[in-house]
Amino acid sequence: MAAPGRARPPRGGPALARGAGPDGRALLDRLCTAAPPRMAPGGTLLLVQASLSDAGLTLALPRGTGLKAAVADRATVPPSGR
Repeated sequence: MAAPGRARPPRGGPALARGAGPDGRALLDRLCTAAPPRMAPGGTLLLVQASLSDAGLTLALPRGTGLKAAVADRATVPPSGR
């Protein structure tokens, strides 16, 4: 998820998923570029991301390595009230 107030994302761990830089792409970009060459033939990578983090780019990165990429489902999650 994006963390607009952070100049740099956390170095790792669960905090990285909740504070993935100003555009929310710090972890997504790493996964989208590192996973394809490590996947078994016919393997599947499933990602869940917020709409604020450019789903089009998430699809384009693995496609650039020759993989098929598609949105499998969309859901709207109501605010938690915090």
